[in-house]
Amino acid sequence: MEKIALQMYSLRTLPQDLMVKFEQVAAQGFDGVELAGGGDYTPAQIREKLDKVGLVCAGSHTGYDLLKNDLDTVIANHKILGADSIVCPGFHPAEGEAFVAAWKRVAAEFNEIGKKVADAGMWFGYHNHSFEFERKEGTCAEEILFDNTDPQYVKMQLDTCWVENAGCKAVDYMNKYPNAAKLLHIKELTAVGDPAAKPVGTGCIDFPSIVQLAKKLGVKWYTIEHEGEEGDILGDIKQGLDYLRSIT
Repeated sequence: MEKIALQMYSLRTLPQDLMVKFEQVAAQGFDGVELAGGGDYTPAQIREKLDKVGLVCAGSHTGYDLLKNDLDTVIANHKILGADSIVCPGFHPAEGEAFVAAWKRVAAEFNEIGKKVADAGMWFGYHNHSFEFERKEGTCAEEILFDNTDPQYVKMQLDTCWVENAGCKAVDYMNKYPNAAKLLHIKELTAVGDPAAKPVGTGCIDFPSIVQLAKKLGVKWYTIEHEGEEGDILGDIKQGLDYLRSIT
């Protein structure tokens, strides 16, 4: 059975303590969580709680600066967590840096980071937004990045909402980089150009086709993310989880 996690950023507006949120996620039937920071808790405390409620740490979103400047600590903390992956949630070139050169530079950095993460028994990945698919100089950031990284060391965590919001198709990029496309962020899209949050399965994305291809490519984690900030957030997330289970 495919493993489904929840990106904890989805629960950012709920008032409960992080440890209580882990209980809520477990009660909904998720297999794991993807962290977006640990608050005041240590990796050991988080691991203890996840073990207690029956969740796995699928990984985390860890910022570029931290990955570049303190990778050894990041890796050590993720080993405590028992994480499967460490994902960079975005990169923006320095002001004035040439577009292609910037993304080739970070690709080289990611190869080095990814090798160290792989040597520690985890995957390293990059998570996109929509801007990586904007065409410039005959290419786009996503293509520069994955044309210049080793898929053994740098995985693609494709965010279904943001790639399709850019007017592209998730399956096209999964097919273009099949050896890198091993992680998925499952997020719904209301309509192209309108990324307003909706429960997974109620928008315009063809998730059955994405899941069918993901199974073929051996995607390791399907991570649901819900960016809504009001309404029945837990209910929307559970609706999305039930839908995703029904097609996997």
